[in-house]
Amino acid sequence: MAVQLADGFYLVRRRPHPAARDAHGIPIPGADDTVTDLVDGAAVEQPDGSWKLRLDPAVWPVHSGDTVGKPAEDLTWTVTGEPRLHMVPGVPDVDFIDVQAVAVPPEVDRGYPVPTA
Repeated sequence: MAVQLADGFYLVRRRPHPAARDAHGIPIPGADDTVTDLVDGAAVEQPDGSWKLRLDPAVWPVHSGDTVGKPAEDLTWTVTGEPRLHMVPGVPDVDFIDVQAVAVPPEVDRGYPVPTA
């Protein structure tokens, strides 16, 4: 088993469920969305073009249809399937959220606040 180390800071935009979607299936940002603080995470593109994300458990719960952003690199993914929270009893430093996602095209307005630091 390989260890996936954090490669940056991520945030989650939680959508009301079910979320309204545009013609391409992308959730439409709305007034009821909530955005988490930045947390450690990692993203790896899979051979099929999907993405596997690992997020700090501080942003739990994450649901299908939520979006995950990496503002420093202007990247965003839409969560597919139901994420899983992995916890190791007695070793909280290795706990993580396992997320399957698809990349959101760069031309889509993601609605994330721009970090100032």
